[in-house]
Amino acid sequence: MSVACDSCDTWYHIDCMGMSSDSYDRINKSNVSWICAACDSPNHSLSVLDSYLSVSENRFQVLSDIDNSQSEHNLAPNSSNSEDSRLSSTPSPLSNSKQDSTDSAPNPGSPTHQSSPIKGKNKRRKNIARPLKALSVNLQSMYAKREAFWEAVESCQPDVIIANETWLKPTLLNSEMMPPGYNTPIRKDRPDGYGGVLLATKNDLVDCEVEVKSDCEIIATKIQLYGQQPLIVVSAYRPPKNDLVYAQSLCQAIRQIIVGNPSAVVWVSGDFNLPDINWKTAAVDGHQYTAALNNCFISTFNDVGLSQTVDFPTRGNRTLDLFLTNRPTLISKCVPLPGVGDHDMILAISDVRAKKLKPVRRKIFLWRKADFDCIKSEILSFGKSFVESNSTNTNVDDMWEQISCELHKVLDTMVPSKFSSPRFSQPWINQHLKTLSRRKKRAYKRARKSRRPTDRDRYKNLKKVMQKECRSAYHSYINDMLCEEGKPKRFWSYIKNTRCESTGVAPLLKDGILQCDSTAKANLLNDQFASVFTHEDASHLPDLGESPHPSVPAFVIDSEGVRKLLANLKSHTACGPDNLPAYLLKEISSELAPVLSLLFNASLQQGKIPHAWKVANVVPIFKKGDKHKAENYRPISLTSIICKVAEHIIHSQIIHHLDEHNLLTDFQFGFRRKRSCESQLLVTVDDLATGLRDKQQIDAILLDFSKAFDRVPHERLLLKLNHYGVRNELLSWIRDFLQGRTQQVLLEGKKSNTTNVTSGVPQGTVLGPLLFLIFINDLPDCVSSSIRLYADDALLYRTINSHDDIESLHRDLANVQEWERKWLMSFNVDKCEVLRISNKRKPIIGASPYSIHGTTLRTLDEAKYLGVILQRNLNWKHHVHSICKKSNSTLGFLQRNLRKCPASIKERAYKTYVRPIVEYSSSVWDPHTKELISKIEMVQRRAARFVKADYNQQSSVTAMLKDLQWQSLQERRAHSKVIMLPSNQSTTLLYEEECTHWKKKKKKSFRKRPPPRRRDGQVPLRQHSTQHRTQESPSHASE
Repeated sequence: MSVACDSCDTWYHIDCMGMSSDSYDRINKSNVSWICAACDSPNHSLSVLDSYLSVSENRFQVLSDIDNSQSEHNLAPNSSNSEDSRLSSTPSPLSNSKQDSTDSAPNPGSPTHQSSPIKGKNKRRKNIARPLKALSVNLQSMYAKREAFWEAVESCQPDVIIANETWLKPTLLNSEMMPPGYNTPIRKDRPDGYGGVLLATKNDLVDCEVEVKSDCEIIATKIQLYGQQPLIVVSAYRPPKNDLVYAQSLCQAIRQIIVGNPSAVVWVSGDFNLPDINWKTAAVDGHQYTAALNNCFISTFNDVGLSQTVDFPTRGNRTLDLFLTNRPTLISKCVPLPGVGDHDMILAISDVRAKKLKPVRRKIFLWRKADFDCIKSEILSFGKSFVESNSTNTNVDDMWEQISCELHKVLDTMVPSKFSSPRFSQPWINQHLKTLSRRKKRAYKRARKSRRPTDRDRYKNLKKVMQKECRSAYHSYINDMLCEEGKPKRFWSYIKNTRCESTGVAPLLKDGILQCDSTAKANLLNDQFASVFTHEDASHLPDLGESPHPSVPAFVIDSEGVRKLLANLKSHTACGPDNLPAYLLKEISSELAPVLSLLFNASLQQGKIPHAWKVANVVPIFKKGDKHKAENYRPISLTSIICKVAEHIIHSQIIHHLDEHNLLTDFQFGFRRKRSCESQLLVTVDDLATGLRDKQQIDAILLDFSKAFDRVPHERLLLKLNHYGVRNELLSWIRDFLQGRTQQVLLEGKKSNTTNVTSGVPQGTVLGPLLFLIFINDLPDCVSSSIRLYADDALLYRTINSHDDIESLHRDLANVQEWERKWLMSFNVDKCEVLRISNKRKPIIGASPYSIHGTTLRTLDEAKYLGVILQRNLNWKHHVHSICKKSNSTLGFLQRNLRKCPASIKERAYKTYVRPIVEYSSSVWDPHTKELISKIEMVQRRAARFVKADYNQQSSVTAMLKDLQWQSLQERRAHSKVIMLPSNQSTTLLYEEECTHWKKKKKKSFRKRPPPRRRDGQVPLRQHSTQHRTQESPSHASE
């Protein structure tokens, strides 16, 4: 016997529901309404609706749809002798039924459902949602049992993972802990490294985090279901302590979650450590914890309508891990599984239907199976006909259409391809592990059933063996994968994927509500990117006067140059909207070069580019800050690769013109040859150190432009290009390149609406950075103080000897704001800061503070500039501590994930990921104190132990370093300073002199030793400066 909901057609067998016969009869014959647990819709049982009730001898019989026009005589032969089992939202008569006339119902329509499928008509229903599975697990160190946990997840494939006692620290990345196929988990770690809760959902579910305002270990997520109500999943953990206040706070948090989502289906699971409660009777039978604590949870669960579904012990003979829900009828199964810790796992299977995202299947070209001889022959034949039928006067859109169609035809017909699979699996789980897993499960079931100590011991032994074998199989797989010859990319891919902390874009806030849908997030980001565009009035442009600069000479693009650019393409460069892969363009570079050279020359001569080159797919990249805010994402444009080749040619001509006539300011160090962050810092810090040595005060203002690349107004940029000599066809080409562009955001396989790009230089293009340098090139001309630029990062500083100097800096700051207003740019006041470089106890302070747009700028004792922490006294202690902490964290990551790999792999990883951190701009901040030198060297000494896999305290690290042939980091910094010196300055380091200084008088304390003095008797305050550590020695420098 069963009933069905009129709204969602969900069937309920009375045996599965635990419904008594009396309740069934009441629904059948009385005016009783009932609520469907799946859709929350009311159903009314009246005498006229008796045909709604379904009677079936087999309670597991399939209930399927049939056609609405199906009549009674089309039923299966055996249906005539059985009681009719049709169920419909429209009542229907029983034409052949043996009912009394008093029980008959009027004829309201044809039957639409039946309990027994019709023979030959039982078609498979579309979009049948599989049950939603949740795995609740107490891990007791997620990292230590990582491989065994992954194997358990692989075997039961849960949609939701609810974990307790993760024992994770913030330094452990989510990507290290979670198996593939799951969204970025929600974590709440305890500061002491114990406890902790985690929630993870499969990546085809639509979910977002629920804010829980509580200091307890509790987190929640909201999963979208079909219908109005969502599913709220809560992971909670109560430590085993008699703390009533903590218990009340945890109960209050659960109340707030459920009260805040009154129509939601709620699952609450975790280790509550409540062994005293008999959950069958909801009574307190034990005395391990106080009655007040136990009753607190019982009353809370009763008040919010939560039912406990775990009716078996989860640790020993006690039920510590709970799975509570406010819709117990939707839980079809709740069973124990062998755990990875000393708790059994709980697998709950529910009938709720969750919304599933359609997996994004990516097309993969199988280049190794492609016949490139045939492809080259085809392109060569096409090229000859193309050159003969087109000229530089042919419309560039028509030319591009021919090229694009030919290349796509080659891809579709001559390059085999496949689609990526949405399935995720653990390739290291071999047949031996699967067999061992089955043995462990059988031993687990036998131990639970018999409760004999021998069976329990056998299960525990198999569990230990399983954990050991999982760990061994995983590391063997990683080792074999990374050490395979001829495939170095696997190493970089493995490290990159393991370090990837988050995937995709987090749910974004809109009007205080988190948006989880991919299309909604894409539109939010697109609107945010478009909101910063500048609206320019082209009728009122600044007057730059007559240009004194010559024009860029005319040039012709030849095939050989195009061929070289195509041949140097990176094979795995991301495609643009035209979907033409770089691998194909690189392989057919010789055959395609004449075709593209003709297209490029026609485009340049006509001053136009194909319209398809103006379309950009924007990929959002998270910067920093709150990941739920769209403004904290940076747009990166993916444009046509062939368009980028043309940009390379234009870029080389313009930059050659600018360099030849020395048009770019010397204060700009960004995106220029032989200039870098380190060279800019060297010049800047030397200026600051000079003032500090001369006992002066220097006020430095760090300026930050808001969305600088996206705000560049096109007409003003073109005005400056013309002023610097970019004119005629070349200026027309750039004008067409900038104007009429459109963009759309690509996110998780979805596209946003298309938006017109009205300003800015596209980030991700070749010409974009150069165009920005030209636009900002005249900024230093409006100030009298010193200014340093690195792309859009600016540092304005001045030596302060009197209040007049402060007023001069105020005027320069006003002039910079005037430049900002004139050229329609904008400063981000919140990120602009003041750093006062001085050792004076009473520095000179002006009558009014430095301000931008009426907002007073913050004055700090230290600030980060171009990745280096500058302190007011130019002490590098904080910077050294910062880079050592970061490098040690990265080294710890490598130790966790490469500990079983050979020394060659470990050494490569150290030199690639750790050493660059401690050597970035080292010529600027090279410390002189023994304490800081030793702290940096300790990073390499730890790395030596890691590479050698020798952590014995009796082993000599110096011998390890000698065997590895690693120079000390101090020697490498000395060498770096020689390289960074100007080429016209012949110098040598006084490095050896400084090192030997500390070897003298070893018995004396370092703190009591006075700092070394210069020959002129002054204390060397510029110990960070490269020039300080050098003296002229042409012969040594030439070596």
